[in-house]
Amino acid sequence: MKISGKEKLKMAEAALQEAHQSRRGWWRAPCPFCDLFHSKHDRKASFGINTETGWYHCFRCGTKGKLPNIGEEIEERDRALAAQPPAIMRAPEDYTPLWEEPGKTAECLDAARDYLLNGRATRITRKMWREAQIGACAVGRYAGRVIVPILDKDEDGNQTWLGWSGRAWWNKPKPKRPYIYPDDMARGEIIYNHGALHEVTDEPVIVVEGVFDAIACWPSGVALLGDISDSQYEALLLAKRPVAVVLDGDAIDKGWALSTRLRFNNVRAGCVLLPPTLDPDQIPIETLKESALKCIASGQVRL
Repeated sequence: MKISGKEKLKMAEAALQEAHQSRRGWWRAPCPFCDLFHSKHDRKASFGINTETGWYHCFRCGTKGKLPNIGEEIEERDRALAAQPPAIMRAPEDYTPLWEEPGKTAECLDAARDYLLNGRATRITRKMWREAQIGACAVGRYAGRVIVPILDKDEDGNQTWLGWSGRAWWNKPKPKRPYIYPDDMARGEIIYNHGALHEVTDEPVIVVEGVFDAIACWPSGVALLGDISDSQYEALLLAKRPVAVVLDGDAIDKGWALSTRLRFNNVRAGCVLLPPTLDPDQIPIETLKESALKCIASGQVRL
């Protein structure tokens, strides 16, 4: 099927609006031309656009060409994205804050408070409950779970919910789903305690997997909420401080790979490799901070 140069340019520009950055200089998107030439939609983001030169190429259907004024296109796209408000969510219907009454002393939430004080690292103190807005649900759909909100704070200090993590407060019998998240939460677009990345300091931000590990490293801990996404990786590239990757002991290969990618892109980064059975919140905080500093210079530190 033949298309005009003008139509081809318009389709490539539309693809750019849907693209995400995969590595510096390259953006990827589902190919708009595969529908024409393959009669099958591209679901693997085979369409690559070089934002420095404007050249684009689909590795699936072979379509290639060049976008003029690529810099202006990117700036316009970024302005449009920046104008979009974050997706605001609500707390679970039966969420009760644990740092104030009635959640502070309610008997039905004894197990939630005990989980935080004794079932997790002792570094997660009652004072942190207020700062991190930790609550729990005693009844309803999320009964039996500690709720940690993922908050967005504006310049005036106002906070909105972008999502939350719900941790079962029992361990026996082992919960089928220890952690749950809202069905409509864009987990790959969010980093817990994202604001810590933008603090201008030489003290490393500590990148971990889960919210409790991040709280144990407060205020320097941020959590990926699982495997890192392209959007989260791009956020780490923009960090204004060194980045120490400290994943769980059973994920040291992923931690090393992530820190290496960051260093390759000129980010001051390193990784702390934990023993297979340990998580970051089980390491003494001073040991963790000292190791985080050392890994920035050496690339990695093994505990």
